Amino acid sequence: MNPLRYFQALLRRLRRRKISDEAYEWFGILYSGDLTDREFERFLDWAEKNPGKASQLKQLEITWNKIPKYSREEEANGNFIPTLQELIFSNTYARLVSGTMAVLVLAAIIIFYNTDRSSNSIFFETARAETNSINLADGSLVTLNVLSRIEVIYSPDERRIRLLEGEAYFKVAPDKSRPFVVSTDNGTVQALGTEFNTRLSGNESFSVTLLEGSIKVSTQESGQRNSEAVLDQPGLQARITSNSLTARNNPVTGASNPIQIASVDVNNIISWQQGRLVFAGESLSTAIDIINSHTTHTIHLQAPELSQNPVYGVFNTGDWEGFLSAVESSYPLRHFDAGQDITVLSTN
Repeated sequence: MNPLRYFQALLRRLRRRKISDEAYEWFGILYSGDLTDREFERFLDWAEKNPGKASQLKQLEITWNKIPKYSREEEANGNFIPTLQELIFSNTYARLVSGTMAVLVLAAIIIFYNTDRSSNSIFFETARAETNSINLADGSLVTLNVLSRIEVIYSPDERRIRLLEGEAYFKVAPDKSRPFVVSTDNGTVQALGTEFNTRLSGNESFSVTLLEGSIKVSTQESGQRNSEAVLDQPGLQARITSNSLTARNNPVTGASNPIQIASVDVNNIISWQQGRLVFAGESLSTAIDIINSHTTHTIHLQAPELSQNPVYGVFNTGDWEGFLSAVESSYPLRHFDAGQDITVLSTN
């Protein structure tokens, strides 16, 4: 099917279902993956008072999940995105769906396939509960974990990947004439032919774990001489945090190396690729965030006094019910169904 006609059909289907503007707006908030406690309380109140409108969220989710497949098929058509913009924001289709959903549809296209032809860069991104393996032009493989985003910038002299968010595993095709570099704001990784896993955490820490071969890790600091470390044994992990960089620049604490090296269990690091999540003392709030990112179901913790308690165990990705059972057997917590794929975990 012609992709533009496909999106026309999606928009018409939403129009026939007469989905409310409020449902569109709540869908955008819930699917952003950044729901605040206050927003959650507002959503529960709205869903309780408007069960009919709240039930429309499921249809929006079904429509949303149909978008990425077709957004990748128009690589060769440089006019696809502008044409889709014109289609969505035209007077005709402005009457078909609310402006909120129009923005969501267009964002999905740009998120799941966005090519900046002036800089020869390509963006790849995964959504909640989605992983993706990408074969790059040089034969290298990158696998994105959930809620991850990279920019691929290839030139005749260098293969550069910018890790913008989340986690990515790389299996690098050998090419001594073109170094393979993964960069973040805090540090870079350089490899010739190797396998490694990178992660950019919400607290602005960057970690890289070697699985095979060797890599050179260096800091990215303006006005400072970059620190370097070479990892040449599988299972070594280098970690750079904003705090370690700050400590290095502090004249009182001294100029210690901001790259922290440790040995880790490689199987735990890449367990997400086998559909498993391994928790080895992560806080309850962090574990819930990770479980939520691997499923479209949302667990909301209403027990801040227990948020830092450690969690141990191995769970299948998407097995939020098994996670709830384990947590409730470890701590004085009980859950209740709040509707719309949301479960509240509390001490009450």
